[in-house]
Amino acid sequence: MMTKEELEEEQRIELTSDFTCL
Repeated sequence: MMTKEELEEEQRIELTSDFTCL
């Protein structure tokens, strides 16, 4: 189970990783 905060953190990490890929 994940909390709302954890989900937000994962989304942020995904966004940053995408930017790094670019």
